[in-house]
Amino acid sequence: MKKRMAVGMICVLSFVCIGIVFTLYKDETDSYKQDKNYAYVCVQQSDYQDMADEDYVVGTYWMERDQMVEQNGRKAETSVVTVDFSIQDMFGISASLPAQDKNGCVVSSTLADELFGNEDIIGSRVTLQEKEYYIRSVFASRESMLIVQRQNRGNSDWALVEHKQIGGVVLTVAEEAYRGQYMEQWCNRHNISTDNGYYVTDYLNVLPHFELPAKWSQFSMWSSLIEQWKNMTDRKRYQCKDELEIFYDVLGNRLQTYRRILMIAGTVFIVTFLECICIGIQSRRHQE
Repeated sequence: MKKRMAVGMICVLSFVCIGIVFTLYKDETDSYKQDKNYAYVCVQQSDYQDMADEDYVVGTYWMERDQMVEQNGRKAETSVVTVDFSIQDMFGISASLPAQDKNGCVVSSTLADELFGNEDIIGSRVTLQEKEYYIRSVFASRESMLIVQRQNRGNSDWALVEHKQIGGVVLTVAEEAYRGQYMEQWCNRHNISTDNGYYVTDYLNVLPHFELPAKWSQFSMWSSLIEQWKNMTDRKRYQCKDELEIFYDVLGNRLQTYRRILMIAGTVFIVTFLECICIGIQSRRHQE
């Protein structure tokens, strides 16, 4: 009797665990599903000349670390990401930051806690480099980050300037004919190694999206696939990452943890459920 109750309790608890973790996992994947349409190329510091036919380029960004941001006398050091494109359906934010919004910003949950002590701060103001910004949205991140739009220089829109210093570029890859198509084109045009790029799906998906060979005998495609996998694995393990890539790396690790818990809890549930059935059958036989 005690064994039956113990096994039944474990079965119920594992089922409850599956429900809770699956809900968390689904909420996370739904929040960041649009991010999977993007790839990033981290160039650290490079001159960028815009190409008219690079329609797959969403925009560029510039990273500045150890910047002081202030709010009502409270100060915090943060990494400032300056972009020249609209932030929407990215980083799980609830509101967008249009390219024209030069007075708005998006902050990470870590920075929000440091400055305000909570994350209910939409519409609040922060000061960066003697300029005030209004917080449009907060995104979950263990890194302290603040995202702003590039400011206009004189009468020109900085987003349209042909030559500028950038720290990275964002590509939309949803319509690629094959993995790496747009990244290869962009990197070849700007003389940058594709080793500097990564796909968001490399971090968030269970398995990265690779184009599998149509036939097993296509050895050249298999070798290319293996090389892509190796480069992706090496980058995730050893490459020095900027704050945006760290964001996806941490998110990917969290999703992976959810998957492991689901696998373990699912195994426990199946085993204990079958054990409950066996105990029930044995109990009936004894009664007979």
